[in-house]
Amino acid sequence: MYMAMNEEDTKEDVYEMWRRHILSLDGTRFFIPSAYFPSNRTNVPPWFAKDLPTGMTDKGASYSWAEPSAYFQWVRQSQNWMFMMESGSASLPPVSSLRRFIPDLFDAPPGPHFPLTRTWAHHGANHYFKGYDAALRRLHGEPESVADYCWKGHLVTADQHRSMVEAVNHRLWDITSGFTEWKINACEPSVQWQVFDWYLKPMVSWFYIKKACEPLHVQLNLPDRRVSLINTRQEPRPDLEVTARLYDFQANVRWEKTEKAGVPANAYQEAFAVPSLPDLGPVSFVRLELRDARKTLLSDNFYWLAGRDADGLKALQKLPLVKLATSSKAEVRGADTVVTASVSNPTDRLAFFIQLAVTKGPRGEEALPVLWSDNYFSLLPHESREVTARIATADLAGTAATLEVGGWNIQSEYECTSLAASKAEVKPGEPLTVTAEIANTFLDGSRVALTVDGKPAATRWAWARADKRDAVAFKLQLDEPGKHEIRVGNKTANIVVR
Repeated sequence: MYMAMNEEDTKEDVYEMWRRHILSLDGTRFFIPSAYFPSNRTNVPPWFAKDLPTGMTDKGASYSWAEPSAYFQWVRQSQNWMFMMESGSASLPPVSSLRRFIPDLFDAPPGPHFPLTRTWAHHGANHYFKGYDAALRRLHGEPESVADYCWKGHLVTADQHRSMVEAVNHRLWDITSGFTEWKINACEPSVQWQVFDWYLKPMVSWFYIKKACEPLHVQLNLPDRRVSLINTRQEPRPDLEVTARLYDFQANVRWEKTEKAGVPANAYQEAFAVPSLPDLGPVSFVRLELRDARKTLLSDNFYWLAGRDADGLKALQKLPLVKLATSSKAEVRGADTVVTASVSNPTDRLAFFIQLAVTKGPRGEEALPVLWSDNYFSLLPHESREVTARIATADLAGTAATLEVGGWNIQSEYECTSLAASKAEVKPGEPLTVTAEIANTFLDGSRVALTVDGKPAATRWAWARADKRDAVAFKLQLDEPGKHEIRVGNKTANIVVR
């Protein structure tokens, strides 16, 4: 689609020239004179008349954060969602991008707005960003570090952008016919609206929009938890099989259902609803799968849903760490290098929100731009996935394409260069602080784990690349008398409780 102007009206001489060129040079896509056409508009320039109606408006659009289910309600309740001209929400870049344009990134003082500073405001943390920031803190808790803020933001971003598109999907052609995302990229380094950042790194939003825009797609409609099949191709798809599984917080299957299904051409088809069961824990998970008659997986989706527990999504912080099994190979194909990554979860735990990155050699800068087949995905117990990344070989600058793996509760590589306790001897229940200096984390931060006598005690996010070091502090309290070993990475120390 071509559009002459967004929020105003193009002057007649410019519009006629633009219109003539579009028709003569392309002719394959439709065009509209402007998006500024709410249904009640009367002051329409006469040179637009031959190209009306546009069917588009940005009146009623949302540019901040909204409850993911709200998009579904807006579709059902607002008549101007036939083709809403743009809505958007923040796509916060990860630390590896932020540190390139926010010079005081790691210098923000403690306070209610940490880690935001005036520099953040200069780069897009404006009044539209307030809702996103508030949702991040309310849903996932106050951030303890820059990396912690970013990873919590990534979860907010994923939920937002998937819901925008899936809300349009769920009443396709009955009420909606499309959606415009504000926006693909920013004209300067930004923390706000973008699908690819200034450095051409695909944001979390890209992968969740891409998932929702699959030509054949399975999704969960949030207001009523109904499973829906979306087919945007011109051929019907009979003989399908849709499966939904509901998992509790410990990744145990608590409910599942498989049903034969079909979906007409260019339409949606609702199936069954996923129940809301008691005693699932603070967060439950839903996995959807769509397969053909040969059991070939055509589409899948994964949702994390807050329960009735007061902590809600904050409990995601308590997911136990998972060590993934990974392998990769790089092949030159024409002018590109294609990296194939195999990722497996060999544990009985959920591996949540996994991020893959290709760097220019071990611990090097990320190779950008890059096109991943998928990223920021989750693996259920004993599940595996193969994904690919395509990079221009020239952008590797003669280095080896190296796979790095991190994620929300992923045990990624880092180094602990020193470990110290504030007290070597304490009384039972007496608080102390354990400080670890961290180096060489995953590209966008690692969860650093503290163990006491070999058992998990706490985790904290850290980011340290190249020459940077990050000091991570743990508050600890020991009740059992005796000698206890604390460990972070390969460093240990002893604490005596008397």
